[in-house]
This record gives sequence, structure tokens and C-alpha cells, in this order.
Amino acid sequence: MLDLAVKTVAMGLEALANYCKKIRLYFFPEPIFLALHKLVRMTSVELVFIEDTKILLCFRGSKTPYYKNMWNIPGAYVRWNESILDAAKRVAREEVGIELESVRLLGVREWMDHPVGRPISMFYMAFATGEIEENTKRRFFSANELPKNLPPLQREFAENFLMAESRLFK
Repeated sequence: MLDLAVKTVAMGLEALANYCKKIRLYFFPEPIFLALHKLVRMTSVELVFIEDTKILLCFRGSKTPYYKNMWNIPGAYVRWNESILDAAKRVAREEVGIELESVRLLGVREWMDHPVGRPISMFYMAFATGEIEENTKRRFFSANELPKNLPPLQREFAENFLMAESRLFK
């Protein structure tokens, strides 16, 4: 009985994925995405931009399904049929407004306290082709300026990274 249920769900998801691809929708609608997030480990790309021992954070408004009105390290989930590098380029364009020159893997973390599931975040040092302009939605913060409304995993990563960075460049 369970085998039949699993096969039925798998066939339905495959049909949905094929339909989304056909209409060029490269991500699932939010209710489906959130339901899948509880069942499947999602992978996200987080881009670490550093300027003068400060880390770039972007403010996410009230339209996101979780971590509303919080500062975040720029990042997003890797979409199906999207490479990790393509996801990083998309994040740089959409959240930071620049093109990427290159990225280097810094570390991989599991979100144990994520409100929806337990995604895997891949943190990359990101190098831009141009200069990043600060505004009300993106700003560079030093270790002692990090905002209170920063998700715990990202706060831990930013503090540890900035502490190590400051020791390297003293």
C-alpha cells in the first residue's frame, strides 16, 4: 500500500515538474515548495561579499515565506535544473545587483533551526565584477554592527568568518 502511495506522489511530482518546465516556470508555486521543503533536503547558495572586513547583508521584506523583515547573507535555493554556479550568479544579480567574477567555497552548514525544513547551505566567498552599492536593502556590517534580526545560522557564520578575517588582516 505504501509503495503505491509513494509511486503516485512521485508520478504527480514528475508531472508537475514537467508542466513547470513546459511553461518555463523554474520554481514551484509557494505552497508546493513549502510542502516539499518539509520532505526533501533543499540546497541553498549563500554569497559572502567582504569589503574592509565588513560582510554584506541584504534585507528581506515581508513577502518571503519565512525570516520576514530580517537581514540575511545574500542567498537563495538552487532551482531544479540549475547548477550551483548559475544559482550563485542569479543571487548576485537579483539580490546584490552585480555580476559575479568568481566564487570559492567557504563551508557547508545544515540549518537545524530553519522554520520549514533542514536545508543545506553552501557558503561561497563571492568576487564581483563591479562595485556593490549600499542602500536601504543592502549594507556592509562589521562584526560588532551585525543586526539583531539575522537568522541564527547566518549570525554564527558571519561572526566566525569576520573574526577569522580580522585576525588574518591585523
